[in-house]
Amino acid sequence: MKKRILATLLSLCMVMSLLPVTALAAEAQTFTVQNEEELVAAINNATGTAEQPTLIEIGSDFEISNAIHIPSGKFIKINGNNHEISRNVNSSNFTSESKLTLSTHTMFFIEGNTIVSNLTIDAKGDATHCLRGVVVKATTVDFRECTIKGAYTVSSAGGGLAVVSGTVNMYGGQISENTAKTGAAALGDAG
Repeated sequence: MKKRILATLLSLCMVMSLLPVTALAAEAQTFTVQNEEELVAAINNATGTAEQPTLIEIGSDFEISNAIHIPSGKFIKINGNNHEISRNVNSSNFTSESKLTLSTHTMFFIEGNTIVSNLTIDAKGDATHCLRGVVVKATTVDFRECTIKGAYTVSSAGGGLAVVSGTVNMYGGQISENTAKTGAAALGDAG
């Protein structure tokens, strides 16, 4: 009887050793968001790692009133599900002044490692609503089949996408319909 139990336990150990490691790993943390408040909360509560980033699923089109900040140390994957995030007409993330700040006058200010897929970001900028689409600072961001549009600044550089000491990889998608003094679509700066 003891030999049978021992043989069963050893067989079970052998079967477990054949399973892929990912089968034993915990599932990635996932949030589904429908509005700005839920997106900010999901980013703030994200505990993902480089190997298993937090997944944020965008569940509907929505508008934002403030810059969305993904801080350094976060590992986030945003699946836009072909939705659009745009600037609310009553937002505070724009200026009518001549100079734009990197972290405030933008739709997204990204400092954490991020992958964004199938999302449209529309800044809806104009002469009285100056802001950038996305600012990437000192990190790596992948955009997959994304659209960045509507950024507007005639006195500052970097309209749709401004990269400061970081790396951006764009796989499909487009950066269009943006206005800037220089780098209307994209501007890279070594810092």
